[in-house]
Amino acid sequence: MKIGILTLPIAENYGGILQALALYQFLSRKGHDVTLIYKNGQQGKIWKEVVRSILLALPAHNLFNVKANFQAMKGIKERTALHKSFIHDEIPNISPPLYYNSRTSKLY
Repeated sequence: MKIGILTLPIAENYGGILQALALYQFLSRKGHDVTLIYKNGQQGKIWKEVVRSILLALPAHNLFNVKANFQAMKGIKERTALHKSFIHDEIPNISPPLYYNSRTSKLY
């Protein structure tokens, strides 16, 4: 039987990663054709990166703690990349990224 596993975005969620991996392996061992449906966050956040980089270039860039937030996001991106490589190593059958926005979230 073909089974798709749909979870919350798991890039920063250790429990979600382990739960998806355990369910994937369990169902695969039972003989099912399992696919992890890779749900990515909202698409189109590139503009936020552009705004952040512009704010960091301003003389009063730490006015709203932008620098600390930018560094925190950098750490999150590094961990996300590490988690993605683990997920792709351990779960071979993953769908292409499924993006959503405010219109598609109302459908569900």
